[in-house]
Amino acid sequence: MSIALVATVLAIWHGSFVRVEMGAFIALIFIWVVWAINRILNESIRGSERTRRRDP
Repeated sequence: MSIALVATVLAIWHGSFVRVEMGAFIALIFIWVVWAINRILNESIRGSERTRRRDP
């Protein structure tokens, strides 16, 4: 009985730890994707402003 209880507690703790770890990893990837898209859009805006200045 006690072995089953300890196994259940460890399974729940390990499962929740894995979920927290995966959540943090997914959040990190999401932040990186938002940063990359923001940088690409800013570069695109700067490039279009340069071409507008050249074309009178």
